[in-house]
Amino acid sequence: MISEEGISCENARFDTRFAKLNYIQGYYRQAASLYMRVYKDNSECALDNRIYGDIPGSLNNAGSAYLQINMLDSAMLCFKEALNFIEKK
Repeated sequence: MISEEGISCENARFDTRFAKLNYIQGYYRQAASLYMRVYKDNSECALDNRIYGDIPGSLNNAGSAYLQINMLDSAMLCFKEALNFIEKK
């Protein structure tokens, strides 16, 4: 049986790949949404070296996607949250 945390972490890995594909294809709004879901899912996982990098990475990627569709406030919030996460840990 997989714990809820395990399901969340598996979802994050899948959504990361799906978000990359959407970003590459120019579906920036969908990519941003997926990257934010990756952030949420990874936040529920046990913090290890991979997750430590994935959390700010997903926020930065979401911010980049938001920049592509000119959602500057959302992009700035993502970038600031990524920096805050790194500074706190």
